[in-house]
Amino acid sequence: MTTEKKYKNIIFDWDGCLAKTLDIWMSGYKETFLKYGLKPLEKEIVEKCYGRWDGPKNFGITDFIGFYDQMMPAVRFNLETVDLYPQVWETLRTLKSSGKRMAILSTSERYYVEKAINHNGLQNIFEASLFGDEVTKHKPDPEPILKIVASLGIDLSDTVIVGDSDKDILAAQNAGIDSVLFYPEENEKFYLKLEFIKLGPNFVIRHFGELLKIL
Repeated sequence: MTTEKKYKNIIFDWDGCLAKTLDIWMSGYKETFLKYGLKPLEKEIVEKCYGRWDGPKNFGITDFIGFYDQMMPAVRFNLETVDLYPQVWETLRTLKSSGKRMAILSTSERYYVEKAINHNGLQNIFEASLFGDEVTKHKPDPEPILKIVASLGIDLSDTVIVGDSDKDILAAQNAGIDSVLFYPEENEKFYLKLEFIKLGPNFVIRHFGELLKIL
């Protein structure tokens, strides 16, 4: 890993990276699976549902749209008013003032994320955004990254993605850009750091403010 390269453009994941939504999603999944008579382990939910629109299919629920129709009303308010991770607001403001171009790339739906962005006072930070209901393929496929890069008219070589999961790291590699793995203490109960390190992110940070040393 090297800290010599400086990036002009930064793509951020939302869930589990900027916003502390992982517990919210877990609660929603568990409660909704119970309606189907299912009690999957949290580890299984993370592996098979997080970052995947069709995740319930892995548990035999073919009508996954109907699954989310039941789930979203229960988690909607919490998603819209979610807290940011420590140092996120200050770090994004500093990056913005230094001239970095920033974008949001999330598998979640635009409606909920934009509500949360406004709630947290981040509405003037990002130049572009792309959400799960606006693409045909999702991370780790490179399509979302390539689409948002094209919309900004920026160079892949000057671009980095900051995310919290294997899908972010792999999407970056598939698109040909660098990646930063954000692995805060809060995420330890959801992900195993070693498994992500094996995938080869260019940088790994524990606290969000560490981005200022890299970017």
